[in-house]
Amino acid sequence: MLYPTDTIYGLGCDPFCDRAVKKLTHLKRRLDSQPYLVLVYRPEAVTQLASRVPGLFAFFSERLWPGPITMIFEKERNKKPFVGNDSIGIRCPRWSFLRDFLRMLGAPLISTSVNRSGETPIRDPEDAARQFSEGIDLFLDFGKLLHNHPSTIVDLRYDPPRILREGAMLQRVQDAIREWQVVQRTMVAAMSRRKGDTAAR
Repeated sequence: MLYPTDTIYGLGCDPFCDRAVKKLTHLKRRLDSQPYLVLVYRPEAVTQLASRVPGLFAFFSERLWPGPITMIFEKERNKKPFVGNDSIGIRCPRWSFLRDFLRMLGAPLISTSVNRSGETPIRDPEDAARQFSEGIDLFLDFGKLLHNHPSTIVDLRYDPPRILREGAMLQRVQDAIREWQVVQRTMVAAMSRRKGDTAAR
């Protein structure tokens, strides 16, 4: 399936369907060991995909989602999707059409750039459709997209989170990380004061 996202055009399929994932991997000439990013229509869907959702997720999802920000979570290796991988990238897109489409599907959707592995992503949907014509079952053509930056990737397995790829809305992510660090320092200082007050009594 070829479809528009709130960053660039993407190729995708049901991440829980082994046959579809293998077809997509073959189409992109990609290594089986490489995990894919998955789109969800609401932040709460993260619990269906990640094995552990850190406490800081609520803080960052409130500030960054919906939006072109991919967050990395821990995932059990022996569980779908992507058996064998211990992490998963998830994004809740900002574009209302795409979220409505995901809600209609009733399932998350793989989103990977439209290109053969190692090559430059294709920006023109007509070129993409021609190059991948034999492997695409569904093509949602919205013409050339005004936005063409990939998502910023932030790893929530660390505290504070780490930026793994700089992309769309990078400044917003950097601001959220700085804000989180201020909140953490404030909480630590408050706890220290309370301990001091208790000891003084």
